[in-house]
Amino acid sequence: EPQSLCLTLHDISHRKQAERAYQALVDQSSQSLLILQGNEIVFANPAAEKITGFSTEELVGKPVSLLAARVMNDNPERVAALIARLTQNAVPEDPIEIHYMTSSGAVIWLEIKLERVEFNDRPAVQFIARDISARKSAEEKLSQTEEKYRTVFESAPIGIYQMTLDGHFMMVNPVFARIFGYD
Repeated sequence: EPQSLCLTLHDISHRKQAERAYQALVDQSSQSLLILQGNEIVFANPAAEKITGFSTEELVGKPVSLLAARVMNDNPERVAALIARLTQNAVPEDPIEIHYMTSSGAVIWLEIKLERVEFNDRPAVQFIARDISARKSAEEKLSQTEEKYRTVFESAPIGIYQMTLDGHFMMVNPVFARIFGYD
């Protein structure tokens, strides 16, 4: 019959509170968060559902190829090489921009950042994606506007220049250069 008992207790309420706060952060994030182990998707947050168009149930437990097949890219070899690296837990260091077709057929631009992590005590790849379609659209409109301006500037029948406040020329069009003998 035991004569004594030694009991050690540790207050883990602070850790549990931190875990709940982190879970809320992941669940409420506007960025898609997937965890990949080997060739399998093992975790997806609610934003992943919104961005991919697949429910968490349709994502978790499925191979990475479910999403890879929806990448719209002019360079299929690059996508295949990326997927091969992911399945080996090797990740690129810089964010990647891709065209992606959601489950509904909408084509969007995604910026993807990949990082090595531990998940359930095993190596994994954290896949963070955000929709950058609005930014890409704005960049395209800006590029078109710049091209129109450049065309007008270069083909104007009159001399046009841009100058700094201290009097240095920044740009001159061909007609301006011709007028002042700088053909």
